[in-house]
Amino acid sequence: MATEQEEVEVRKRLVLDANILLRGVFGIRVRALLEAYESTVSFYAPDICFDDARKYIPNLAVRRKFDPAAGLLVLDALSKLVEPVDISLYESYEDLARVRISSRDANDWPIVATSLLLDCPIWTEDQDFFGSGVATWTTDRVELYLRGNYITLCSTGDGQNVDVGNGLDLSIAPISTPAFSFRPIRVPVYASNHDPALAVSRIANC
Repeated sequence: MATEQEEVEVRKRLVLDANILLRGVFGIRVRALLEAYESTVSFYAPDICFDDARKYIPNLAVRRKFDPAAGLLVLDALSKLVEPVDISLYESYEDLARVRISSRDANDWPIVATSLLLDCPIWTEDQDFFGSGVATWTTDRVELYLRGNYITLCSTGDGQNVDVGNGLDLSIAPISTPAFSFRPIRVPVYASNHDPALAVSRIANC
């Protein structure tokens, strides 16, 4: 078995819903997490979530005695940390997403569709996503995923769910997904006799 180290580029991904974006505008915790992990995690939200957030910010700002214009500026700043995903990229998953969430709120299908597109979990406080077959994280627990001490990386050319060292299930999408440019981190992978199409590594302190 070869002992030399090879390198594979990989990056965790997470889809945010509109409620989390709003928490990022008016709160501290969400924005702090985004800033703390932007170098190791790619954050996304479907375009409609940004549209919804812009729609609700003025009323919420008035109720919180907050300048609406400032709130919109904060949302614009968040779009530098959370990449908006255009509907043209996730609309092909609409039917499957609607089926997944049909018993809850079908209007949330873009979030599920984006999660399916990127093969990654959703960061949400909305219980409508529970039982949809998509992994979800709430704000009080999401840092377990963001900082996960152990992660098993699989690059097989198509997205797949993997079991990670800390017992959590992560969905790792292909290393390269058309229409997205990732800023990946580098992690060590030891060469082995495995199929070269599959790069697998369990690493500490990812």
